[in-house]
Amino acid sequence: MLHEVRIFDANYHLKKVVSTKELSRRHWMGFEKSEAQNVLPQVKKKKFQNN
Repeated sequence: MLHEVRIFDANYHLKKVVSTKELSRRHWMGFEKSEAQNVLPQVKKKKFQNN
């Protein structure tokens, strides 16, 4: 579970609040990209070995 994040500037003034929904979306998009990068080389190796 991800919690709301508050971003402050150097003077401790609130600059931005990142909601849990946005954090979750960012996390899973990054996860899907990294998984796709891990799977694609394995698929290419199998296709190459079968030929």
